[in-house]
Amino acid sequence: MAADIDIRFLGELIACVQSDLRGVKADVAQLRAEQLRLEADQAQLKIELFDRIDSFQRSVDARFDNFERSVDAQFGNFERSVDVQFARTHQTMATNLDVVLKAIEGVKP
Repeated sequence: MAADIDIRFLGELIACVQSDLRGVKADVAQLRAEQLRLEADQAQLKIELFDRIDSFQRSVDARFDNFERSVDAQFGNFERSVDVQFARTHQTMATNLDVVLKAIEGVKP
């Protein structure tokens, strides 16, 4: 029975398996290369995203700083305006008090 086995058939099967194995190895190498490319793209996107976030943060900080300076300036103007109004009111009250005191002195018997 051992004489009936055709070794050429087994050789053809081994050659087919080897060919398929070479194809699978080539596919695996291609997938690894694609994975490396995708990882590089992902790293680049992360860098771009962090740069954009950093730029946006600086922009927002600058806007808030400008807003804060504007509010401080407006509040300073308001405070000076109130001080001027207070000084005027105080001067008017002092003048009125002086007039009233002089009127009282003029009425004394």
